[in-house]
Amino acid sequence: MSRIGRLDQRITFQSFTTAPDGAGGKVKTWADLGSVPTVWAQVVPGGGGERFEEERQAARQSVTFRVRTRADLTEAMRILWDGVAYNIRSLPDIGTREPYMRIETERGVGS
Repeated sequence: MSRIGRLDQRITFQSFTTAPDGAGGKVKTWADLGSVPTVWAQVVPGGGGERFEEERQAARQSVTFRVRTRADLTEAMRILWDGVAYNIRSLPDIGTREPYMRIETERGVGS
């Protein structure tokens, strides 16, 4: 369980959406979540590595974010922390009675 004092980093949840492109069309882009996008979190760095992807080396790093439990997140979203995007890879199936949840993420690879 996380203690409130460990939630010392600000993160922002984003979802993939469509937005006007200014020329009458639409473009797909990331946008902040509609309700309470920025929250306090505990950040726990994980392992990293490299792999060969599309004929080049691609670095990746896993990070776990601990936040107060919320029901509006999916694996299709991402987290912005300190200007870097982290793709959500796993959300716990804990229900809403648990006060905190662990979100497993990965940086450096496509969603």
